[in-house]
Amino acid sequence: MTQHDLEWFHVEDVGTANEKDKDESLMKEKEEMAEEVSSMSTTPSASLGMTPGAIGVVLKEDVDAVATTMTTTVANILRSSSSCIFSSCNMLLLNPTLFGLSLAVAPVVGSLA
Repeated sequence: MTQHDLEWFHVEDVGTANEKDKDESLMKEKEEMAEEVSSMSTTPSASLGMTPGAIGVVLKEDVDAVATTMTTTVANILRSSSSCIFSSCNMLLLNPTLFGLSLAVAPVVGSLA
């Protein structure tokens, strides 16, 4: 990431500028940013014109999504698959006939539900 001024966090005082001054300052900032982007090497953030603050927000959202996936989804998959494997092994060891019957009946009951 290249270092920019903190334009992402820049807050302009509402009482000091009128609408025309705001429009002119925004146009100048956009032109300056366009010049900076064109002078930089082509990176994903530069080609999209993203500021460091915007990149930080995107990265935070990505990290939150990965954290949720790893802590919730993967944990549930591991718990369900291990439960299914261990219960099938125990049922097969205790009564193979009952295990065969459950394998034959479970798909029928599942499709009817």
